[in-house]
Amino acid sequence: MPGHLQDKPKIQIRAQGLPPPHAVDVSALANRAVLRAFLERRPDVTGDGMDTGPLMAIVAGIPPNAIYVNYRQSSTYLSQEFLVPVEVLLARLLSDDSRVREYDEEGRWLGEAEVTSAIRERVPDPAWPVVYRADESGQYAQPHAWAVPTSTLVMALQYRKDLFAAAGLDPERGPADWEEMREYTRLLTVPERQQYGLSVEGGNLLSWGIYTFLVSAGARAVEQDADGTWRASYGTREAAEAVGFFRGLANDTFERDGRTLRRAAYIGTNERGLMWYRGQVAMRFAYMDEEPLGEINPQLVGIAPVPIGPSGERGCELNSRMVGIYSGPDRLSNWRSWITSGSSPARMPIASVPAFM
Repeated sequence: MPGHLQDKPKIQIRAQGLPPPHAVDVSALANRAVLRAFLERRPDVTGDGMDTGPLMAIVAGIPPNAIYVNYRQSSTYLSQEFLVPVEVLLARLLSDDSRVREYDEEGRWLGEAEVTSAIRERVPDPAWPVVYRADESGQYAQPHAWAVPTSTLVMALQYRKDLFAAAGLDPERGPADWEEMREYTRLLTVPERQQYGLSVEGGNLLSWGIYTFLVSAGARAVEQDADGTWRASYGTREAAEAVGFFRGLANDTFERDGRTLRRAAYIGTNERGLMWYRGQVAMRFAYMDEEPLGEINPQLVGIAPVPIGPSGERGCELNSRMVGIYSGPDRLSNWRSWITSGSSPARMPIASVPAFM
């Protein structure tokens, strides 16, 4: 252990998303191994996991030092000045060169490009425009990396192989396109068992639940105009086709085995998870990363790409679990002082950076 660390005062940090002691899944075991390695390297750091929501904790004056960020939250967090540039703080931590914490008169960071490149190597290409982007609050003149992904989430189609086999479908593949999805959902709907061919998130999350249909039809929910402003863009024929297709799954009547049936798709919230595990749902869209892959029984559950839409392409959501460094407006000037002068702030959340790099 380096002698200078033994003499340092203890640094207390708060972090979101630490795995609970009882969790034994692959992701939790890996996260705890990373945390142990970091604490061995930095014995001057102690910390707690957070059980309260980040916004409530911020309001209460006990914000997380390491804060969870996803794509949806990132714009709000930037505009509210909740995040500080990750690569600037990392450069300050890893280098004795004073230039890595200096800004020019126009507010551009003079840090070495190697630090940004080191972060870039750890970020999947599709996620980089979200990670490294302009500051929406106007505090910084140049783009920065605002958070670092700890996992990448891709929407896929999960299906129950046992229900496929019972319906006479090949349990080793999902529906290839929308026409097959319509056929499959109807074959897999069994009213007497309260079984649905497809389940989709409902309520105020319905637009998120059908997003896969929207982008597979060639539509977009929002687009950025020439001025950089994001505007709703779903008033198109493609979007109408996507909504019409899903509405048909959820409401249209159809004939099967001499009976008139209706509603091959279930729209709901609270019961969706239970219905899936009870075998009352044959297909669902779900995020895929290392966590669900470690929990899925491949003998029971199949994974397939989302079906191809009328555009001839398939589209789905890409998201990331990310970690950023919190700095509220009340501490922004304190952080800037530390970055530019090297003087330490009252709290030092920078100590948590190597834990997720």
